[in-house]
Order: sequence, then structure tokens, then C-alpha cells
Amino acid sequence: KNRAKEFPRFQKLMELALQGRIRHAGNKILSWNMNCVRMRGDGNDGIRPIKPERFKSGKRIDGAVALILALSRAMFHKGSVYETRGLVSA
Repeated sequence: KNRAKEFPRFQKLMELALQGRIRHAGNKILSWNMNCVRMRGDGNDGIRPIKPERFKSGKRIDGAVALILALSRAMFHKGSVYETRGLVSA
């Protein structure tokens, strides 16, 4: 993994969350996942989520990681493939 690229997306998620700009329609699973996330600095001004011990804690962060990946996609990939190739039908 390229840890250098992780910092901006985690930082952006924290920024948006602290501003109250993350909305999820009260999804209980995502709320639970987000409450389970812990972040750790990497010593190089970067941060990353810490995966809980799967069999000991009962905590899950899958939804939080999916949100981080989706945010990353929105931040770094402008436009849509459908704008250039259109919708593919079978």
C-alpha cells in the first residue's frame, strides 16, 4: 500500500466529520463502524485506521473503510467513465 496517499483521504474524512458534513440517514451499522475506528499516526505526518482484533473485540470497521475509499474516489477521480463511453448494455 502507498501510505503517502492515505493521509489526505483520512484527513478529509475527519475534517468533514468534525464539520458535521457526513450524513448517512441514521444508518446504525455505519454509526457503529465509525465509533469502532481508531486512528494511528505513522510518524511521517500520516494517519491510518487501526483494525480491531477481530475475534477479541467484536468491533468492525468495514463500513468506515468503505466510506474512506469512496471519499478517496470522489477526491482523486474527477468525472465519470460514463461521460466518455456511455452506459454499457448487455
